[in-house]
Amino acid sequence: ITIDESKKVAPGGDPVAVVKLLPGVQSDNFRSEVIVRGSGPRDSRYYIDDLEVPFIFHSIGGLSVIPGAMMNDVEFDAGGFGPEFGDATGGVIVITTKSEVPEQAKTEFVVNVPFYSGIFHERPLSENEALIVSTRRSYVDAFISAIIESENKKSGENRGSTVLVPYF
Repeated sequence: ITIDESKKVAPGGDPVAVVKLLPGVQSDNFRSEVIVRGSGPRDSRYYIDDLEVPFIFHSIGGLSVIPGAMMNDVEFDAGGFGPEFGDATGGVIVITTKSEVPEQAKTEFVVNVPFYSGIFHERPLSENEALIVSTRRSYVDAFISAIIESENKKSGENRGSTVLVPYF
């Protein structure tokens, strides 16, 4: 299916998340890996434009590490792939980013409370060049810190202020 079609059916509108809906695939919103056909969580391989990356999803919320607006294609293999993927015994997810120059400038804002906000901007620079900038900020760490601080004030105790929460 196309990137646009996958945005309509994927969890959170994230094209890569369509992989989580396929038979034999298990995932967790608090893990950055997918489990394919009972393999270990680290047995799958993830690539962005032929560059192997350690994970494809953020550990909070299960959102892919690059915005859907930057994607041209998402490929998923659940097995039977060649030796170019090394010792992968799970699955292989390959994201291909867009290579075409946009016709006009475009900016997208995303607000997904309580998890994150983001901005994506692309603009043509010349006939053969484009600029794409994207950033995201998660709020999970701020919410958890506020909850702990509130609980400390209610109880009159200081139960600690160190919180380890992944964020992006």
